Amino acid sequence: MLLDRALLKRGVDAIVESGGFYEGGAPACPTMTAFGAEVGLDLSYHRSRTVDAYVLGDARLVLAMERRHARDLMVSFDVGFERIFTVGGFVAQASSMPPKGESLDEWLERLAPCRTHAEFLGVQCDDDISDPHGESKRAHRRAFDHLQLAMDRVADIVVATCDRSG
Repeated sequence: MLLDRALLKRGVDAIVESGGFYEGGAPACPTMTAFGAEVGLDLSYHRSRTVDAYVLGDARLVLAMERRHARDLMVSFDVGFERIFTVGGFVAQASSMPPKGESLDEWLERLAPCRTHAEFLGVQCDDDISDPHGESKRAHRRAFDHLQLAMDRVADIVVATCDRSG
C-alpha cells in the first residue's frame, strides 16, 4: 500500500501486489494497522497473500524486504534474479547506475550483467529491511518507517523509467 500510494502521488498508475511465504488470508497485525492509520492508510481490509508463480510470472519488478526473502523467491519459483531485488538493493543499484532515459525493462536489462547471485547469499545485509513478524512494537515501527521512506525512493526510481515504459 505504501508503494501504491507513493506511485499514485507521482502520477503512476501501476499494479502493485504483495505476497509472502506464510499462509494467506490473515489480517494486517494491529501494530502495523495503527502505524498505517497514522499516515492515512486503512489496513483494516488488507489480507495477507501467499506468493505464487502467477503473480511472479507477470511481475516486471519483484522487491523483497530481506535478502533471504529474495533468495527464497528465486529458488522457489522460476524467476530470473534480474527482476528480484531487496528494496535496499534496488535503491542502491539506482544510486550507482541510475536510469538514463530508459524504460524499467531496459534499465533492468542494463543492470543485469553487473549483478551476481552473491548478492542473495548470507543471512542479512545492511540494506535489508528486517521483517518484524513476531517481533516487538519497536521492530515494527522501525520496519514501517524504513519501508515508508524506501517506497518513496522506489517510486522516484520507477518514475524515472516511466517516460518510455508507461
